Amino acid sequence: MSLKRSTMTVARMLVAICLPLTLVLVSVDIIASNAYLRHEYGLQEFPSSELYPPDERLRLAEATLHYLRSSEDTDHLRQLEYSRGPVYNQREVQHLVDVKTVMNGVFLAEKIAIVVLGVALIWMVGAGKDREAALRSVVLGCSYLWGLALIVGATALVSFDWFFTQFHRMFFQDGTWTFHVTDTLIQLFPLPFWMDATWKIGVLALGSAALLGCICYWVSKRDPSQLLVG
Repeated sequence: MSLKRSTMTVARMLVAICLPLTLVLVSVDIIASNAYLRHEYGLQEFPSSELYPPDERLRLAEATLHYLRSSEDTDHLRQLEYSRGPVYNQREVQHLVDVKTVMNGVFLAEKIAIVVLGVALIWMVGAGKDREAALRSVVLGCSYLWGLALIVGATALVSFDWFFTQFHRMFFQDGTWTFHVTDTLIQLFPLPFWMDATWKIGVLALGSAALLGCICYWVSKRDPSQLLVG
């Protein structure tokens, strides 16, 4: 097998792997935003807080997200106060430290996946001069995402509590991520918040995959001579 063919095979694999990963991580990035917080809190059916009025709840949630997405240290969290005193207890602060570590890893993986995906596609279309292989790899990557989503989605639909528990056990030690209903983390981010985030990340990622996959499949089936003339 020639070096060019071997490199092309590697590039195809990288596209098929990095594309679904990129679509999911970009969707997570979109959801982890103040805009999404405001969207969720504005839903009529979203549960209210027993401890915080709506404006204060949103302020604290946005301040928490700012900590997670910035270089702020834990002093930022400890300085958050309400009429009853500090907002977060030590267990909550430690959990948010753990969450920040995971999120930093997620956003780093997002950047790496985007770069690798871009380099692989550019090489396939440019140096590899195989546009058809690039298009097929994109379609394959989108198909992989849909297949994985069907498995994960079915699991979450059958028992979201089990899915939620197993997901946390992948990243956090047992006993460090469960809190009382009156703790601020639950008051700001109740279970429906995470249920909504899960399926909305899925909709964003799968919708993007469906659109991108269909476009690439359609283009790959067209006569190349027609593409040159429009």
